[in-house]
Amino acid sequence: MRIAIYANDYETVIQISELLDYFMKRMMVEADIDCLSIEKKEEILINSSQEKYDLIYLDLQITNSILLEVKKNISEQEQMPFVIYISPEPRYLEEVIGNNKIAYINKPLKKRTFESSFREAVKIVSEKDLFFEFKNRRKLEKIRLEDVKYFESDGRRIIIHFKDDKINVFYSRLDDVEKIIKKELNCECFLRKHKSFLINYNYIYKNQRTSIILLDGESIPISRSYQKN
Repeated sequence: MRIAIYANDYETVIQISELLDYFMKRMMVEADIDCLSIEKKEEILINSSQEKYDLIYLDLQITNSILLEVKKNISEQEQMPFVIYISPEPRYLEEVIGNNKIAYINKPLKKRTFESSFREAVKIVSEKDLFFEFKNRRKLEKIRLEDVKYFESDGRRIIIHFKDDKINVFYSRLDDVEKIIKKELNCECFLRKHKSFLINYNYIYKNQRTSIILLDGESIPISRSYQKN
């Protein structure tokens, strides 16, 4: 297992690495850990674009331009790592990943919360390469979920939007797609904030009041029932 820590300050890097060392020994998990703080921002950008990790701790207090670049680098990897976001306040997290509770921890870091998120990450990493199956013109097709930016419902059609901007189409209901992903595949990496869109949170840059902005700049609308007052 390979782990990276991209943090805003060296103190956070040390704290996370010490907690990882503690729980890795308890859980008998072996991993190589790369630690980088914002003082070495150029190294963070190079590292996130060239190295491949299973798990990344990403501090949301990193400068916005660096944060966006790191997230883009992560999303462009052939096999995306599991990302645990770190934030001093829940409001930062709401802007980036909505209500997904699995993929973040708050500052100051607490042992119990850290352990829970790390155990979840190890579980998901061990079950990597989840595939979604569907029938297209009577032919069974299989796609890797981490390659999907979002599913879009258009009448009876489901349009799959991939990270390389390709699309695929099959006939189903978005409710059924969501159920398969969450219940059968036990994957919590997709957000539903509109009846017509199911979005992979790994491709989200910012969650605004009326729309979700993806890393490539694409805007996805948010239904009124989900909008903040």
